[in-house]
Amino acid sequence: MKSLLLIFGLVFLLATSSYSQDDLKAAGETMERGLFQTVKDKDWNTLEGLIAAGFQSMHADGPKSRTVAIDYIKSITFKYYHFSDIVVTHNDAGTNIVISYKLTFSENLEMTEEEKGKYVNNLSVWQNTGDKWQWISHSVFDGNVKK
Repeated sequence: MKSLLLIFGLVFLLATSSYSQDDLKAAGETMERGLFQTVKDKDWNTLEGLIAAGFQSMHADGPKSRTVAIDYIKSITFKYYHFSDIVVTHNDAGTNIVISYKLTFSENLEMTEEEKGKYVNNLSVWQNTGDKWQWISHSVFDGNVKK
């Protein structure tokens, strides 16, 4: 019983802790970069644990539910990706982090001439559930990539 109370206490403390802007910015970047590494590594069990039950994304072809988004993500093979122009914001409680950035990527070992300098604009939202951060929403907007 004492262990159970200690666990509940730690979960409550983590859920109510205040984070500095620098902590949240670093956490947001780390989570987003980790997500992309998980996709690159094709670590699907970890990926599914990162994605919230109510996840929703928006792409050029329309919205995707959690299940459809996971299937789409599993079809991606990243050989190279690079983040730039990263902006991280959060709500006052520190329970939601919003990350926007430009993503340059290639599905080949080397970038083709056509891929060089092209990017997509991304927006991700992460939510602190009290015991962990989960990816709750994502949008991809055309930068100068046309597919």
